[in-house]
Amino acid sequence: MPTDRNEVEAEWAELEAAVERGDWATASELAREFEQEWKTVRSFVELFAGPGADVWGRLVDKAMASLLEALRAGLVDPVAVDGAMARFRMFMP
Repeated sequence: MPTDRNEVEAEWAELEAAVERGDWATASELAREFEQEWKTVRSFVELFAGPGADVWGRLVDKAMASLLEALRAGLVDPVAVDGAMARFRMFMP
């Protein structure tokens, strides 16, 4: 699990690069890693973010689910993956 923002940004860039080149196996593995990291920190994020954080958390959950679903498909649809990635990009600074 990354321990600082630079590591998280580097991992995100790696996921973006895998999606860009259509390397679905790598993208799927990275997305699963992000899912596990999110599950680890979600309750802490909501605790410190305060009221309304659960709404934001559910948006991240939905974005994560749609990305994983798009990457799990037997025949990956690049448009579906890009749409799922776009949901995450809206959270990026």
